[in-house]
Amino acid sequence: MANCLKKIKGLRRNLLDIVVNLEAVIDYPEEDIEEITFNTVSEGMERVKQELEYLLKHAHTGKILREGLQTVIVGRPNVGKSSLLNALLSEERAIVSEYAGTTRDVIEEQLLLGSVPLVLVDTAGIRQTEDYVEKIGVARSKERLDKAELAVVVLDGSQTLNEEDEEILNAVAGKPCVIIVNKGDRPQVNDLTALQKRFGKDRVLLLSAKTGGGLEQFTAWLQSYVYGSEHAISGGAYVQNTRHENLLREALLSVEEAIRAAASMLPYDCLVIDLHKAIDAMGLITGDTLQDEIINEIFSKFCVGK
Repeated sequence: MANCLKKIKGLRRNLLDIVVNLEAVIDYPEEDIEEITFNTVSEGMERVKQELEYLLKHAHTGKILREGLQTVIVGRPNVGKSSLLNALLSEERAIVSEYAGTTRDVIEEQLLLGSVPLVLVDTAGIRQTEDYVEKIGVARSKERLDKAELAVVVLDGSQTLNEEDEEILNAVAGKPCVIIVNKGDRPQVNDLTALQKRFGKDRVLLLSAKTGGGLEQFTAWLQSYVYGSEHAISGGAYVQNTRHENLLREALLSVEEAIRAAASMLPYDCLVIDLHKAIDAMGLITGDTLQDEIINEIFSKFCVGK
């Protein structure tokens, strides 16, 4: 959080410098002040705009760091969902059996995997069943899948896809998901190439929950998914507050308005109005106010009124 506030303070400072230059020209036209150009102003605002966009793009990372990534493990019975959960936890948390339908309810655990906090849910196998208790478990699995921020779909690599697999794959289509082709220690009959073409090469991973092979690749994928390709796990500036996220969106909209005003060659006053709004919004995050800031900056930066 401290890194994020420091970043926002710096961006606010950049906008304040632009406003100080603009208002000095506006308020003291008789003084010998070098007038800054529209291009210079636009370039400075564009840099701030890009930084704000970056912070907002990674706002979901701050939420994950604060609350944990709501992750659900789904698949038909006996593909190795519980084995995967146990492998990730490094303990026998879920019952593993050769019989399909062993897991009848959801099992929720919290863990830190590769610097990513997870709220990990192992669900009952999704399939058509006449068993009353299992039906309840399947219904709860589908409910958790709908609410999940990330679906980990487990398939049995030693078997071809069946109707139950297809039903689950169709259910996650278009949602944040990763496809785990489990039982990689056995001869593979599943068509990985077709799955990669369908969901993306980086979202289909082969592993073995039994031997642990491939778990490191899954952890690396998870880090990339949460933190981005930069992998800025430590020292990153992440928005961890919904109110702050909304204020940054207000600031971004105002900066964009100012950029459009500059592109249209509107008077400096028009730019200043929008930039004030952006500075005010960011000040509500950092605890700074515009009161007296600009006039003091003008007098300290320029020799005016003397």
